[in-house]
Amino acid sequence: MVSRKIIKPVLIILSFFIIFNCISNNFSMADLDDKINIPSKFPRTSLIANSIHIDNNLTETKAVYDWCKGSGLYTDPYVIKDLVINGAGLETCILIENSAFYFRIENCTLFNSGLGNYTSNEYEAGIKLVNTRNGKIIDNNCSGNNGVGIMLSNGCNYNTISRNNVSNNEQYGIFLYQTCFNNLISQNNVSLNHLCGINLTKVCNYNNILKNNISKNDIGITIFNECFDNTILENKVENNYKSGIEVNYFCDYNIFSENNISKNCNCGLNITVNCSYNLVYNNSFNRNLKNAVDDGTNNNWNSSLIGNYWSNYMGIDWNDDGIGDTPFEIWGSAGSKDFLPIWDDGYKTPFFIYYIILGFIIISMVGVAIFVLFKKRLIRDEKITYMGILLIILILFFLLSII
Repeated sequence: MVSRKIIKPVLIILSFFIIFNCISNNFSMADLDDKINIPSKFPRTSLIANSIHIDNNLTETKAVYDWCKGSGLYTDPYVIKDLVINGAGLETCILIENSAFYFRIENCTLFNSGLGNYTSNEYEAGIKLVNTRNGKIIDNNCSGNNGVGIMLSNGCNYNTISRNNVSNNEQYGIFLYQTCFNNLISQNNVSLNHLCGINLTKVCNYNNILKNNISKNDIGITIFNECFDNTILENKVENNYKSGIEVNYFCDYNIFSENNISKNCNCGLNITVNCSYNLVYNNSFNRNLKNAVDDGTNNNWNSSLIGNYWSNYMGIDWNDDGIGDTPFEIWGSAGSKDFLPIWDDGYKTPFFIYYIILGFIIISMVGVAIFVLFKKRLIRDEKITYMGILLIILILFFLLSII
């Protein structure tokens, strides 16, 4: 029988490596979530105000209200800041129309807007811009509205929507409607919106949707009705109740890259009929009911260098170059394939960690071997020496298998 003094150090060593292996396996490309920098708390707002409607008269607004600062220049924009506005279920909280002045709306809480005319997409919203450019909507809380959280419509160009909390709105979280070009939507928390988190509809082109956290909406992102050349990059799109991303009705030449699209209830990315030449590469599709569907034409699911990570990819990577040896077939009538699917072996431990572990293994095994072979006074039977050697070999094989 092996002495307890022999078994104890062996069990300690074995337990250490089991724990190490469990921790390491928690990291994989399936969890490619690069943390998105969304503030957990917004700065305190300070002034309760009535709904605001500005129609190309920001200069007049500044003259009347002391909460409006600045001069409307690029270097000194108008600033609307620190307001709490209840739309009373009737109207938009802040509406700016027909403006080319530089301005910022920041650190405001805007809620309980009206619904508006949903049949014509003329919604009310927490913040709504119409035919307006050069605006920045930053660090606001636009949640709990009957229409939309933040809406841009009818020729809104070169605006920025960033670091806002846009949640629990009855229609859309962020909605760009009709000829809105070159806008940036970045680093927003967009969740629990009843129709869609972020929606681009009707000839909204050259917009960038970047680094947003989009979750628990009916649909995460919708690109609809002749929207071209938009870039959807580095977003976390997960746990939406239908699709993560929908591309529908003549939407072409859009780029989807470096997004984590996971655990959406119906489909991760759905490209429908009449949508062509969209490029999808270097995304992580993880545990969606269907990771992707393509019913369009000539859509590309890999670049010239890399495809996407698929949690249900069944191929192998014999040459260990990080690319699967067989294509991944996309659901849908298009018969599309990802010809360069990303092969993931899990979290890649830095090489110096391997050297440390290997050194520890060697030292431990030599120590145990010496202990077993030369400290016979702890062994009742000489046969136990051979059992100890066998035990060392088994532990060594186990450790090599988990590295």
